[in-house]
Amino acid sequence: MTSPLEKHHGRAALILACCCLVSLLTLAHYRSPLSRVWGDEGTYLAMMESLARDGDLQFDRRDLARTQAAEGGRTHLILQRHGDAVSYSKPVLYAIVAAPFYALFGTQGPILLNALALGFALALAYAYLRRLGNSGTAALVLVTFVGGAVLVPYVAWRMTDLFQAALALAGLTLCFTQTCFARTGLARTCLAKTRDAAGELSDRKHQLGWIDRWICWRYAPIFGIVLLAATASLRPTNGVLVAAPILAAIFERRLKDVAALTGTAIAGFLIFSGLTVAVTGAPNPYRAVRSSFTPTTGYPAGDDSTAALSRFDTLPSSESTGLKTHADFRRSTYSTFYFFAGRHTGLLVYFPAAVIFLLFALRRSDAIGRANLLALAAALIFFIGWRTNNYFGGDTFIGNRYFPSIYPLLLFALPRLPGTRWLAAAWVLAGLAYGSAMVSVTRFHELDASSQSHTRAGIFRLLPYESTSIDIVGRRDRYWAGHFVRFVDPFLEVGQWHAELYAGRPPAELLVAHWRPLDKLRLFIETSAPEAVLEFRDYGRTVTFPVGTEVADVIRGPLGVQVDLKTSRPWRLHQYWWDAHTQYLTHSLRLRLLLPQGGPATAVVRYFGDPQLLDQSFAYERLAHGIPDRVTAGITSQAAITLRNTSSLTWEAQDVVPVRARYQLFDGDGSLINESGRIELPQRVEPYDTVVLPFDVTWPTEPGPYLLKVDLVLEHVAWFEERVGSPVLATVVDVTSPE
Repeated sequence: MTSPLEKHHGRAALILACCCLVSLLTLAHYRSPLSRVWGDEGTYLAMMESLARDGDLQFDRRDLARTQAAEGGRTHLILQRHGDAVSYSKPVLYAIVAAPFYALFGTQGPILLNALALGFALALAYAYLRRLGNSGTAALVLVTFVGGAVLVPYVAWRMTDLFQAALALAGLTLCFTQTCFARTGLARTCLAKTRDAAGELSDRKHQLGWIDRWICWRYAPIFGIVLLAATASLRPTNGVLVAAPILAAIFERRLKDVAALTGTAIAGFLIFSGLTVAVTGAPNPYRAVRSSFTPTTGYPAGDDSTAALSRFDTLPSSESTGLKTHADFRRSTYSTFYFFAGRHTGLLVYFPAAVIFLLFALRRSDAIGRANLLALAAALIFFIGWRTNNYFGGDTFIGNRYFPSIYPLLLFALPRLPGTRWLAAAWVLAGLAYGSAMVSVTRFHELDASSQSHTRAGIFRLLPYESTSIDIVGRRDRYWAGHFVRFVDPFLEVGQWHAELYAGRPPAELLVAHWRPLDKLRLFIETSAPEAVLEFRDYGRTVTFPVGTEVADVIRGPLGVQVDLKTSRPWRLHQYWWDAHTQYLTHSLRLRLLLPQGGPATAVVRYFGDPQLLDQSFAYERLAHGIPDRVTAGITSQAAITLRNTSSLTWEAQDVVPVRARYQLFDGDGSLINESGRIELPQRVEPYDTVVLPFDVTWPTEPGPYLLKVDLVLEHVAWFEERVGSPVLATVVDVTSPE
């Protein structure tokens, strides 16, 4: 007989599942189509196609032809070298399993595989959970596990992440179903009994379905540990999944089970590693010599492969992932913070059910619970304490893509099924995330239809920004005026040397990283709207500046109104990927263009960085020059000057504030008779580096003494002569008649 509570929970599970499905379909409607793939996803699709078409994972002329003909961005591939051969550099198990689906259904095949794998794993998990309580509560817990996290969206990505989560869920179910009930004496026959409405055990053996019979099979734990070994072959950190059932057996002193599970896990992992060696030539793609290839770099196959092959010998484009720690207390502290509260990865908004399950499991746990919690803790310590430089989020991913595979550990850490209040708390957090994402995506899908559009408003906008893989490729990153500037959202349209800010849009967010203390930063704002106001905000202050009219507290120049913004203390210290040894001061800033009467307006924003840095940049040392004392009239000769940059600013030939040169010729009366245009620096000149600046001088046809001046200019700021009192070089040259 079904109890009222069971019916209530069953209806709630159905309603919540439908709400989640409707929300996800609505969000998917506003997303850009998933036709553009790159990086890992593009590599996996290429691997499936290579297996389906060629029967191998070597990258050769056939693969090159398909890559060059592919649409949707699959031209970005991650490859590895072993001996003289080149192959795809990703774990092979997923590609092998997905290849038949790809052959039958094309690029939609992997999505079908992901859905089937998740559905099968959930069916097993439901059979496990309904033995811990009534079927209605089991269904509600399982819906909370899925809907209170971002598992379902991962179905659409043709990647291993959802496949790993499904393998983990199925493997843990098979490992723990029998041991969970071993202490009751039911062991292998536990699934032949269930609880009636009064809570009494009754025999329903004749009603067992095939799933119940399978997880009750005596060798189910052995098969489960094989599935967990498979997940470890897909990502090394998934080894904690293998450890969980072994730890549980140790805690319960089932030494025979410890030996059997350990031996099977080792054998399974060796088999999967051997499979990887057989088809790629390397046992672990993360330890192979590997690199990324695009049409720009070329590909290590075909007629033009020589230059591309050299990338395998070039660092940092070629790297082998190791277990060397990048830990320190400061980085681990803020990595922990972002792990739980980051805008792109935080468990509070992407896995709220995980937070609730964790709190519930910590209250009271048995041997199985302790084993799963220890395994989860080991994984978290690795990600936020050992390898703190990992990027948990990404351009094409929603939430922490490394967490789904270890997420099932929390389901098996539960000592019993959580009550209504615990589940309600999970749905309150999930409801906030769903609602916020819905508002954000529907409001701004025209500006941003990417998978990150849910972060543009609502509670996500309140969370601190952290790095994601979209930033690594630098599509919205700029190096302006000696600073690294990252434009976080689409509310500023970014050009090469400027950005455009639009009235009516939310505040545009940007991160500024620099290596020295920053008191103020300088912007130039150019707009035709006479009443325009720039609003500047960081975590410490909000300030407005009139930028459309000329008033006493602003300076108008050729580039618009000069605005000097006084910033709060840096948001954090961070080691960025281009310099692993320097702590960069990082500010999070927001800019918005306001009109008192409303209406459309546009402002061009130019970032000039630190005014003090600009003022201190007029410093150099002239080391040598190749200007002759005497030349023949009318000729053009080559000259050169050697300079050392003794300022704190890197001299860039192309920048918002580039450094360039020119020469001028003056006659004996001081009249300017000839000058060059802007002379570009031949290279980037770091502080205290030297540069040889060559240039051609066309000498006058009239003989006589002439003054040659050579000077540098920090464009839009000043000539060096204006700031230091003299040009870089001033020398008199005697121009003589031809003999």
